[in-house]
This record gives sequence, C-alpha cells and structure tokens, in this order.
Amino acid sequence: MGFLDSWIDNRRKNELDHVNHELEELKRHGPQAAHQQSPRVSPPTNGLSKQHIVVMGIICIALVVGVYLFSQQRAEALQQQLTEKDVTLVHLQGQLANFTVEIQTLNKELETRDESQSELSSDHTQLRLDFAALQLTVSAMNNTIDDQKTEVASLEKQLAEKEKTLDEIKNCIESNNVTDKEDCI
Repeated sequence: MGFLDSWIDNRRKNELDHVNHELEELKRHGPQAAHQQSPRVSPPTNGLSKQHIVVMGIICIALVVGVYLFSQQRAEALQQQLTEKDVTLVHLQGQLANFTVEIQTLNKELETRDESQSELSSDHTQLRLDFAALQLTVSAMNNTIDDQKTEVASLEKQLAEKEKTLDEIKNCIESNNVTDKEDCI
C-alpha cells in the first residue's frame, strides 16, 4: 500500500500548490480582481478528479483480478494436493484391507492350532491315563504270573512227589518180594 499512500500524498501536495498559487494571485491583484476574473479552478469534487477515479478503479479491478487469480491458483494447488491425498488414502485403505485379511487368516490359523493343541493335550492326557491303566494291568499280570509260577512250582513239586510215589509203587509192584500187592499202595 506504499504506492497508494504516496499517490494520495502527491495529489494532496498538487492541490495545495494550486490553492497556494491562487492565493498569491489574489494578493497580487487584490480582492477585486478575483471578482472580475473567472476562476480557473474547476469546482471542487471532494479532492478527486475523473482521472483519479479512473486510475483508482483500474487499480481496484487489477487488485480484484490479482486476488482472484491468486485464489484460483491456490485453489488448484489445494485441489491437486487433495487429489494426491485421496490417492494415498485409497492406497492406504487397500493396504489396511490386505492387513485385515492377513490378520483374520492368522487368527483362524491360531484358532486351529489352539484346537489342535487342545486335542493333543487331551489325547496326551488320555494316553497317560491309558498308560497308567496298562501299567496297573501289567503289574497285576506280573503278580498273576508270579502267583502262577509259584503254583506251577508247587504243582511241579507235587508232580515230582507223585512221580516218586508212583515209581515207588511201580517198583514195589514189580518187585517179587512183596506178596500182597495192595500193600504197595
């Protein structure tokens, strides 16, 4: 606004110089000369001439056009930035959708693994129970085997005694010394 201020100051100085010049004319010729001569000064227009109004109008129009062009350029730049941000946003939304799908896939895999692990854990627990039951069964069978071995040993001992008795009876019957064979029994 320095140009506009200096232009207004110059206009005021010119008007003041014109008024001072008219005063000097009046002093030289006296007050009667002023009535006799027609004034060269145009009627006052509140300090603005048509030229000044036209110049100010052109300046205002240039200012409005300049502001409009600047605003238009700025709006286009902002529109371009907005378009770039929209493209970036769409790209990021696509990546987010891909990540969401991957996360859902991983969640399903984790659920499957958890179920498998749970099944394996219950299978492991069942196998331990079955193993413990088998150990008890084996222990019982070993006890039964030991009992049967003892019984077999006892039966073998009885068999050996019976065979010995049988051999004695057989020897007794075969021997000619015994007259009554029933005594051998």
